[in-house]
Amino acid sequence: MALIANCLKQINHPNVIIRALVCFQQLLKQGQEMKELKDLPVNPYVVALETEGAYKDFEALQNHTNDEIYKLVTTIIDDYFSEFISPS
Repeated sequence: MALIANCLKQINHPNVIIRALVCFQQLLKQGQEMKELKDLPVNPYVVALETEGAYKDFEALQNHTNDEIYKLVTTIIDDYFSEFISPS
């Protein structure tokens, strides 16, 4: 997971970032299904990504100039990382 998150930090082309985010989204969706099927307390992929600091990386991508990246990463954060968001 660390390798993927670190690679994402170094990518500058919007289409590549979007494709990577879609892959992360699918991975997180699978983790949610696994959580429900195996009656796990949390999505294991959220935990793995958060352990590697991916939430902060996703949060930083919300400042990207590309609107599609902003929307996609905001959806990922809202759908899978809401427990890491502290209320203002």
